[in-house]
Amino acid sequence: MSLIPTEPTGRNSCLPSPEARARNMAAVLSTIQGHKWTLASFLRDLFSPDQGKYVTSQMQIQMVSYFLGPCSTFGADELTEMMYVHKYSKPKCARASQNRSAQEVVRENRENMAQEKLQSWAISKVKNLVDAEATIMSSKETGFHMDRTHRSWEAIESFSMEDFFKLADKRGPALLQILTAARIPLENEQKLIDICTWKVN
Repeated sequence: MSLIPTEPTGRNSCLPSPEARARNMAAVLSTIQGHKWTLASFLRDLFSPDQGKYVTSQMQIQMVSYFLGPCSTFGADELTEMMYVHKYSKPKCARASQNRSAQEVVRENRENMAQEKLQSWAISKVKNLVDAEATIMSSKETGFHMDRTHRSWEAIESFSMEDFFKLADKRGPALLQILTAARIPLENEQKLIDICTWKVN
């Protein structure tokens, strides 16, 4: 018998009623607390590889690999987006009360909250990716690196945007998208994508 449940084709089909789901959620969270986990420590142990602290069960391996794999109908990107936009992931709006004004309310440190941490994490990942792609795109092997001995009008005139887009699409896709987003308004971005796709094809 498979340890991995078959996910429904529709997101809301075959699900328990909202009342039953609430009861089930409370039961699961109570079980997590009963085993001396916080939600954070539970998720850390769930997704951490076996580091010798305990033997990872086959059920844990299969369920985690299923969620992170291509068959899951609810992906890690959607879960991350839900955490990023969640009302508890950012500081609450300061409101005045009878005892103090809004300016006197001590607000949560934004840097320690999930939204700011996720944004910093994403920027760091993109930076590393862009650095790697920029190194590739600026290397001599690409054919676009021109040293002093090869500078000529012939070399400049032979430069092809079509060749550049082909190479950027293959070896520097993240860099190309970021440069496009920084330079071109969102409403015109699809036009450029269509043009580049036509040139590449």
